[in-house]
Amino acid sequence: MLQHGFYAVEWESHRWLDLVQKLMREGKLNVQPERMGLISLLRKVQKREPLPKAILVLNLDRAMYDAFWLNGGEAKPDEALKAVRRIVSSFGQTLAQNRDWLNRQFSIVLLLVSSLEHRADGWWVGFRFAAGNVQPLFQMGWLVSNPAMLEPMEIVQGVRGCFAPF
Repeated sequence: MLQHGFYAVEWESHRWLDLVQKLMREGKLNVQPERMGLISLLRKVQKREPLPKAILVLNLDRAMYDAFWLNGGEAKPDEALKAVRRIVSSFGQTLAQNRDWLNRQFSIVLLLVSSLEHRADGWWVGFRFAAGNVQPLFQMGWLVSNPAMLEPMEIVQGVRGCFAPF
């Protein structure tokens, strides 16, 4: 069974149901997760509305790629990545400020992204294009309250990701 906290897994967003079915078959999840965007999750956290036991966050990588592109993209990659970092860090601050409350919710948050890579400087989320190339966008450490707690984990058999407690 997955413990409450924040999980990131490289998985195609349009195949989210396959992941949920695998998690349930393997006994790692016993309830169907509620799908929501990160903004909706943050609103619930800020308002301290009860959270579902399992939450599936889709398309954050796509939204951050849009922010990257709107802030200069490949023509100005340093500026664009700084903008993405500010956005993701502000999301992370909201989660960190509500860490105790999140821990009392006992929720499992699954973040599905098209690219998740562990590098020397941490876990990187990127946007994978149809051709297979990846644009790195942000570090998971900018999103979770304690980046040192990020640890690799086999989310489902044969699929690795990372986990961090709230």
